[in-house]
Amino acid sequence: MLVAITGLLTMIFSPLHARDYRMDGLDLTINIDPDGAMHIREDWTFVFDGRFSEVFRIFPLNDRATIDDIRVYEGDREYPLSDTEEPGTTRLVSKRDYQELQVFFNGANTTRVFSIRYRLNGAIARHEDAALLYYKLISDEWEKPVHNITARIYPPEPLPPGEPAHWLHGSLDAVSEIEDGGVVTVQLSRLPAWTFLEIRALYPPGVFPDLAVTEGMIREEVMQEAARLVEEANQSRQEEIAKQERQQARYQTGRQIAWPLALIIIFLWGWLYQKYGRRPEELRKDEPLNMLPEIEPPALINYLMHFDFINVNALVSTIFDLSHRGYLKIEEREAKPGLSLLRKKSSNLSLILEKDYLEANRSELLPYEERLLSFLFAEIAGQSGEMRFRDMEKKKHKVQKFMSKWNKSIKEEGKKKEWFDKESIKGRNIGLIAGICCLILFLISTAIYGPWMLLPVVASLFLLIGSFFILHRTAKGRLAYKQWNALRKYLKRHQFEPHLGKVDGDTINGYLIYGIAMGLGPRFIKRFARSLELQGHTMYMGWIVLHTSSMSDFGNAINRVITTTSTTMSSASGMGGGGTAGGGGGVSSGGGGAR
Repeated sequence: MLVAITGLLTMIFSPLHARDYRMDGLDLTINIDPDGAMHIREDWTFVFDGRFSEVFRIFPLNDRATIDDIRVYEGDREYPLSDTEEPGTTRLVSKRDYQELQVFFNGANTTRVFSIRYRLNGAIARHEDAALLYYKLISDEWEKPVHNITARIYPPEPLPPGEPAHWLHGSLDAVSEIEDGGVVTVQLSRLPAWTFLEIRALYPPGVFPDLAVTEGMIREEVMQEAARLVEEANQSRQEEIAKQERQQARYQTGRQIAWPLALIIIFLWGWLYQKYGRRPEELRKDEPLNMLPEIEPPALINYLMHFDFINVNALVSTIFDLSHRGYLKIEEREAKPGLSLLRKKSSNLSLILEKDYLEANRSELLPYEERLLSFLFAEIAGQSGEMRFRDMEKKKHKVQKFMSKWNKSIKEEGKKKEWFDKESIKGRNIGLIAGICCLILFLISTAIYGPWMLLPVVASLFLLIGSFFILHRTAKGRLAYKQWNALRKYLKRHQFEPHLGKVDGDTINGYLIYGIAMGLGPRFIKRFARSLELQGHTMYMGWIVLHTSSMSDFGNAINRVITTTSTTMSSASGMGGGGTAGGGGGVSSGGGGAR
């Protein structure tokens, strides 16, 4: 069963994952001119799973910065601008507030490295005491995580040691250092989706002689804000470290207690089974039985075979049994004029209440049988004494609500038979309650104590499922089950066919009614009807009146009743330097992706 479910889930979900991509690397190189212009080269490594034909890059348009001279390379090959959308070309589409660079290619299940190069103006502002670079190396507009990030920022001229002062924002895991000549390098192993990584750097103002000066001082203000962000970042790191240490301690605790808890749960099931579930003796293999056992109402036989899982066969077989006993009659009515042939064939079976017989023999009805008759002819048929089976479909919600209560009344009657061991019911219920509570508890504890707690989760599932094996029948119930199950095998294997000519009408009716109660389906009914016709028996089932005496039509009519009732019930309920987390004010580099 588990293999089948796994295979089904694989078939369902594999198409959803058949086409995907990831960004496995970003190498950023930024060269800054004396006038503050930044020449940027982005080398993106895309890993494609499935077929893709386009990579796109979005550049925002705003008053702070401008982007031009956009070019795309793959290795030494330049992708020219074109409107053809041919592989190996690019297109630049202007929108209201952004430009979209579209890179066309043709590839499937491959790794491609695209080099996007452009010039950016406006990310550096020169003040009287310092020049400020404030730029998002990666914006928060990317829908995929970016892995293996490296960035190098080259100043217009070599700088003295310690310059420039700089800070990273957006990720606590990003690290940076200053190399010889003032080259800033940034490294980050992974940046989550929808997260930015930006740099803020203070350069000596003389490094940008060709950049206009904005009045005012900025260094002290930037240093103070950066110091505050650094302090907050350090505090966050300490909290994260402490959080990870606490998590590791909890995970270690989970590892130590997982096996003992799992064993305790398994031992609990073993104890419950020993106390409540042991059978006095093993059942011998059933042999097919060609005689009806001690007669019981068919709904109770459905209860005997399934216990808590009483199904729609109990309802259908009870209707047939009441018809056979004289309370009801199933009759094929003439279709109304104007109805289509299709409707005539599928919807003209009715259930007729024999009122005089009911009044004379009401005392012989069991409570759940009388309740069924009252429901069918008071609430479904509307006191008319005739109920069309298609009316059950029209009022299926009312039928489903009734069935929930009706099944309980069958169980109440079934308990009087003492077919199921009361102590085993108690043990099963204890196991179910304990299993559900343990399952919920340990699923929650998995988030706290780590994946080792899945062991008691699995043990809880074992307890939950194993609780059903605690339930067993009494000696009286085992005997009844063996007899009825033997009859079921006899009917299912069609071993009755050579012997139909030697049995009486009550037995023949019983074969049909109890076969339905025990879950034998349309194939059995059709073959049973055909066998009756071959034996010359066409008059045994007078409680169903058809326009034809053909037993083939009889079998079809029986199956139509079952199908209609089952359809009605089918939807019944119950069945270095370090990054900081602040910032966010830098010039945006835009987003992108693949499609």
